[in-house]
Amino acid sequence: MKYVKYCIVFIIGMSILPFIAHAECDYQRKAELSRIAGNVKLAYEYDVKEELKFSVKITNITNDIYLVDGLNNTFSGSSEMSHRYKDGQTVRYTIYSNDNNCRGEELLTQYISLPYYNIYHDYSSCKLHPNHNYCKMWSDTRAVSREKFEETMYNETLKENALNIEKSEDKNTIDNILEFINENKFIIIITGIVILIIVIGLLIRRHIRKL
Repeated sequence: MKYVKYCIVFIIGMSILPFIAHAECDYQRKAELSRIAGNVKLAYEYDVKEELKFSVKITNITNDIYLVDGLNNTFSGSSEMSHRYKDGQTVRYTIYSNDNNCRGEELLTQYISLPYYNIYHDYSSCKLHPNHNYCKMWSDTRAVSREKFEETMYNETLKENALNIEKSEDKNTIDNILEFINENKFIIIITGIVILIIVIGLLIRRHIRKL
């Protein structure tokens, strides 16, 4: 009978032990850890010298927390860390408690999206059309084939050439008009004066007739 009592006491003790062990991880401590997790900042840098690589910099890490990204990389024990990723990735970072009394408890999840690098950005055609969507440095052109890109750039060049010709023709027309006025300005002035005198004379005559 005593053996049964000891077993019951042992089972009860084992049941309440986890609660005792985690007694200090109360609501207030969890709130404090959540605030610490909320201070973590993510930012990316890139390097395209040889091969494009993004480095995600993680700041404001304290010993109270640790992070695990979507690739199971763990970050802890430093106020600033970084890791390399490929372009176009959306990286998930889950922040966990590192407190002894509630270690491993999930506190917060943050995401950072890395843009796609446009492989056509450095092509010679893009030097002529830097503002085109196919030429922007950070643009998702994975669905754009080389043939499609070249065709688009060719059509864009034709369009700009036609526009430049039209502008040139308009400019030439204006220049011709200004040149004609400059060469015949005295004749134009005299003609204007004569027309003005005739109009004034006609107005005066009409006025006298009414009287």
